[in-house]
Amino acid sequence: MIVQKLNIKAEEVSLEGIELYTLQDNLKAFTPGATTESLYYTAKLYVDFFIRTGGISAVPNIQKLINPSFFQQLQ
Repeated sequence: MIVQKLNIKAEEVSLEGIELYTLQDNLKAFTPGATTESLYYTAKLYVDFFIRTGGISAVPNIQKLINPSFFQQLQ
């Protein structure tokens, strides 16, 4: 339980500001696109940053890193 791991009181835990994605939100996120609504696009932004700053030396295959099949099965 989170309160045990963080060593806090249960009344200190809040879901304020937490937004859970719906199935449709997830399907949209797991679809290639040209905005940050797409995990593919967002991952490319991170890859570009880490290549530019030396955090990684090779570009990973983003298509292989993101697997939308779980959400696609729920349609």
